[in-house]
Amino acid sequence: MAALRRIMPSVKFEVDAKPSVEGGEKVVVTAEDFMNAYKEVEPTSTREFMSERPNTFFKDVGGLHEIKKNLLSMMRFPLRGQSLFANSRLTPPRGMIFSGPSGTGKTLMAKAIAGEMGMTLFTVDPPTLLSKWVGESEKGLREVFKRAKQASPCILFFDEIETMAPARTAEDSGQISQRIVSQLFRELDGLQSSLGVMILAATNRIDLMEPALLRAGRFDSIIEFPLPSKEERVEILQMFLQTLPFRTEVDINALADKTDGWTGADIETMCKKAVMAVVDEALCKEEKPDFSRLTIAAGHFEQAVDQAGAASMIKSRAMKR
Repeated sequence: MAALRRIMPSVKFEVDAKPSVEGGEKVVVTAEDFMNAYKEVEPTSTREFMSERPNTFFKDVGGLHEIKKNLLSMMRFPLRGQSLFANSRLTPPRGMIFSGPSGTGKTLMAKAIAGEMGMTLFTVDPPTLLSKWVGESEKGLREVFKRAKQASPCILFFDEIETMAPARTAEDSGQISQRIVSQLFRELDGLQSSLGVMILAATNRIDLMEPALLRAGRFDSIIEFPLPSKEERVEILQMFLQTLPFRTEVDINALADKTDGWTGADIETMCKKAVMAVVDEALCKEEKPDFSRLTIAAGHFEQAVDQAGAASMIKSRAMKR
């Protein structure tokens, strides 16, 4: 079909005659047609979520050293310590919740721990589970856990879980959110630890979540992601700047002082704006500049700090509202 769409403009349609191609060209399926088809077709087993083998590791995450250490021990324990629980009534940890402000690296850490453990990461998109038909949302959630078990050992990651499992109230009785929360309870309670499926979830509004979901046995640990300290901000800046051509006059420690209270995502945005400032400056001087020779100066970073700082203040005000 991709090949036909490609040659359709050159096809001649005449009355009482077979369609013909200009110049007698034949329909040939090329590698590019296969790549176009690859973009359109999704595998049946992963239509409710995205499956990936992450190429992100702990070295790609700046700071958060204590969280990395705890996560590694928590993830290794259920997979390699099954013999300790074989003859006991205890079960290993089953799930963890990442909580903290937006931009502190919760989603990135989920990809990094999957990369470190060499496990497949299934990222569940809550809006794709919602359906107007009764029972379809619960069925979709059952399929997610079923296919995660088939692909074990793996990590099942629920991003922004508060949208899928909000706190239940009497006024919301019978609504779709109530049914999804109940189905999520059944799936978590029926998940056997020996299957090798670890559940991770991320939220920046843990106060909106259903309290029964936070009890031990469902999500055993709540890991709080704080704002980065100065040492962590220096590490994040070094990680982003190691691949960028910047001048020796740029003081990373001074930049870390100016970005006090910023998240890792804010620092990344600042670095991007510094690069954009260099490119804009070069385009104003020359029509076709040589981008390989451009270097980022301290003035570009100061300009980026002002722009990103203003955006960060607007975001913080919106979050307070």
